Amino acid sequence: MENEAEAGGDFSWDEIEPRAIHPVQVQMIEALLYIGRPLTVADFFRLFDGKPSTMALLHHVERLIRVGVLAVDGWERIRGAKVRLLRLARRSDQQNVDA
Repeated sequence: MENEAEAGGDFSWDEIEPRAIHPVQVQMIEALLYIGRPLTVADFFRLFDGKPSTMALLHHVERLIRVGVLAVDGWERIRGAKVRLLRLARRSDQQNVDA
């Protein structure tokens, strides 16, 4: 598990701002930077007091993964369901996608 300094060490708002401007997406990124560990969609739902809906959060997660802002850090079993652990993507993640 990364510590807080490593989790957002090479993060740059300038690189992603034009691609991820929805306020919920900004909140998700800020939560990951502040907490410093991977989160699930359910974690975001709890952090944001149930607003927006889980479906809306899933939409934003998929968009942030697609544009290379979030990455799947692993999987966790919660009450039998397999859920993604999400983290901020690293530059090396983006290079792997581009290759």
